[in-house]
Amino acid sequence: MIGVDKVNEREHSFVRQNANRVVYFDILRIVASFSIIALHLIAQNWTDASVLSDEWQVYNVFYTSSQWAVPIFVMISGALFLQRDVPIKNIFKKYILRIVTAYIFWSAIYSGYLYMRGSLTLKETVIHFINGHYHLWFLYMIVGLYLVIPICKVIVANLKLARYFLILWFVFGYLIPFIFGIGRYTFESISYTLQDSFNLMCITMPLGYVGYYILGYYLNTVSISLKQELIIYILGLIGLATVVFVTSFVSCATGEPTKTFFDSILFFAIAVFVFAKQHMCNLIKSCRVKRVLAKLSNCSFGVYLVHALVLNLTLSVIDYQTFLNNLVLSIIVVSLIVFIISYIISFILSYIPFINKFFV
Repeated sequence: MIGVDKVNEREHSFVRQNANRVVYFDILRIVASFSIIALHLIAQNWTDASVLSDEWQVYNVFYTSSQWAVPIFVMISGALFLQRDVPIKNIFKKYILRIVTAYIFWSAIYSGYLYMRGSLTLKETVIHFINGHYHLWFLYMIVGLYLVIPICKVIVANLKLARYFLILWFVFGYLIPFIFGIGRYTFESISYTLQDSFNLMCITMPLGYVGYYILGYYLNTVSISLKQELIIYILGLIGLATVVFVTSFVSCATGEPTKTFFDSILFFAIAVFVFAKQHMCNLIKSCRVKRVLAKLSNCSFGVYLVHALVLNLTLSVIDYQTFLNNLVLSIIVVSLIVFIISYIISFILSYIPFINKFFV
């Protein structure tokens, strides 16, 4: 009975400490982490393989359909940060400083690793340290989002203004570029002429990942009816099909892979976020499961930081293209291996003093 009482006491303590924790955010972070690993696993093959090969079509399905992961991370961040009252001083002192120190630490790790392997000269190592490994661009972007938190909070304080911003973001950041993208493959000269004229408007504020930041807060705040939910899912499937099939069609027609239509993953990212919000909040009842999900979620940033190194080392001993004599299964299994190893490393390092601060 004493043992049971202690377990119950720990569970009640966890509930009290995590009363405001959003379970579906934890689930989304974990799934998105796996998706990013799969994306980075096949990125090189998506770029280099012949677009007319069957293998490239497999790569294309995984690569394009995994593009939703980073937008989901940004939407979660926006939903959390924009509901807090964060003084500007703390944005720099607490959040930006932690990201900058994490970047310096991990960029040094990756640059040093490539230098020790003989892949970079000393000069190239310095440049690589400044620019960062291919996945560390995310930290630059996060710093940029932190800088505009005070402005974004003013926008989301008025939901009508937030909707207006999101409309501008969609029209000028996605719809018009998509139309121009289609035009490049149909009426090329007219498309480029119109795009040059459009660029003269110099509309840059409602662009980029800031829209996802505000969108995450908005979707987490507003109520969504069943009818709206169904429409979101339909648009999500259309967006996913556009990314996968239109990318495949245009790439095959032009003879080289194109990222022109990747922005259409916006709709699928929204659908994933809304589905998680509507159906995963009350799905998990067990306090123990919530505790595990919370810990895995807390390690997800560390997984993102370390997975590129784990992936590189894994591919040095495993040829995933022939690993299981089935390309689809190989991609899933190798991604899972990297996923598990990265989580183990992140979990262990999160308990090491000083080092754990670089896993935010």
